[in-house]
Amino acid sequence: MIFLDDVSLPGTGDITGVFHNKSGDLVAVSSEFRRLTEPPARRANAGRKPARRLGLYRKGHRHPFAAFERHAFPVNDVAFHPDLPVLAIGAGSYDGGWSFDGELLLWNWKTNEIFHPMGQTPEISRVAFSEGGDTVLAYAGPWDEGLGEDDPSLGDIHDLYFLLSAPFTGDVPKDGDESSFAQLQIQHQNPVSGKTVEADMRFAPKEDDIPGALSKLCGSGTLKTRSPIWDVAWFPDREIGFVHDDCLLQTVRLDDERTNVLKGAGHGCEVFGGSDPIVHVTILIGEDAWPPAFHTKLYRYAKGGLAEMVERPGAHTFSRSAKGSMLGRRDRSVLRLMPLSVRDAIYSNGEWKDVDLGDYEAINHFLRIDDAPRLFFLKDYNLFWQPIDHWVPPRKRKWFCSLNDDLTIRRHWQIFEDDGSDASHAMECTFAFLQERSSQSIFVAGEHYRRFSGKKVFCFLYKRDLKSGMEEWRVTLDAAATTLKVIPEANVVIAFLLNGKCRVFNQETGARRKDMIFAPDGVSTAIVSCAVKGRDLLIGTIDGRVALARLEDFL
Repeated sequence: MIFLDDVSLPGTGDITGVFHNKSGDLVAVSSEFRRLTEPPARRANAGRKPARRLGLYRKGHRHPFAAFERHAFPVNDVAFHPDLPVLAIGAGSYDGGWSFDGELLLWNWKTNEIFHPMGQTPEISRVAFSEGGDTVLAYAGPWDEGLGEDDPSLGDIHDLYFLLSAPFTGDVPKDGDESSFAQLQIQHQNPVSGKTVEADMRFAPKEDDIPGALSKLCGSGTLKTRSPIWDVAWFPDREIGFVHDDCLLQTVRLDDERTNVLKGAGHGCEVFGGSDPIVHVTILIGEDAWPPAFHTKLYRYAKGGLAEMVERPGAHTFSRSAKGSMLGRRDRSVLRLMPLSVRDAIYSNGEWKDVDLGDYEAINHFLRIDDAPRLFFLKDYNLFWQPIDHWVPPRKRKWFCSLNDDLTIRRHWQIFEDDGSDASHAMECTFAFLQERSSQSIFVAGEHYRRFSGKKVFCFLYKRDLKSGMEEWRVTLDAAATTLKVIPEANVVIAFLLNGKCRVFNQETGARRKDMIFAPDGVSTAIVSCAVKGRDLLIGTIDGRVALARLEDFL
């Protein structure tokens, strides 16, 4: 497997903090991984793992020697025990409306044991060990905004902290043996301000220059990070293209690995390869606007540059048929707040046309099938309206459809027949097409709707004959699929999942051929985009890496 124009720290998401031990030879790097949100009409989150990662590095090394992924909240601070392989991890965040949720964790990176030394806590902002390492110290916020309502004289509720402490004996004990509880300590003290916290010399100063600290860690003056690689494609003349948040398009020539980064307003979110490369760019207008305002542009790539094809209002998802026609489905997830003139886009015979193909609700209706004989899409029938504050996810409407040459709709079959249960409501779907000798097949992966977020993730993958609608086989998955790829030469279909797994199935029978965690260089990551050329795979990952692989790497 060959990585192209690689990132500095594989296996990290958006980096949020850098923390050193006292001697400076060990570094903890906290990061958060993005949700699958590009193109903007796409949403997938079921089974995503990890959502956050704390990696431990030795200075001068690109790959972590240990990683922690079991924290439920963003990391605010990390402290190294002076003698033992133990980290104190302070995490938490304001929930945006009332509570300061958080946790204090002790993690032994050699045994992988964890412990909550103070039981349940509000948000933890700072952590430290005492000089001898026999006490864990932490500054926590209040439990909720009720403290400010009870005593307005305290001032800004977001600038109040309580000092907590717990003894540490050396071994990480099991939960339930807590010797001190945050609840009792908070009840018996008055809060202090952020200035007091900053002046407390028992807590190490926070790293302000995160890029500089990471450059020193990597032993390089240039730090390279990237958003998830939203899409990848094979271009002519041994060139590949991929899109991420930092540009409209990035290309790499495989002969000499020469790279070209094309920038402009917005960022690339889809890319179509072959003899006529096309890039889909989305532009967000007003980050704080509701509903979010987007503009869409399509560019044709040729001779190292981009030529604009069309610009349209709204967020779209595009697909392209084998004949070169294109369908842009406009996101209608906030249709109740949009003008009724919302239209989709069709490109055929060298011109763009407006067409309304019906409801397209983002979480449930993402569909992109390329290089098929016709254009496919999902349509939501029997649409009913509800007040937006009483809206519940609809079900029993999702029909798999295709577009005829005269722009009439052909309705094929429902994604799930409605049986009155939540499970018959399909969400976070992705699709693949297979042309067989005497038939055409569609592969569908997605999640069964869960009314309550705490319920177990229940995802699926099935193969269905396009003409008859007969389901040929079905299997269960433990996370949403980021993309499906059918490889006829090997008689397999590969489902790349949000939890970092790659599951390979016999495309005829559904029998599992391989189940693996994608962990190049020992660091697990999720593949979020893939383009296949024979038995060669071009892949893009959630941590911003682009790689050339062979099918044998997954078999």
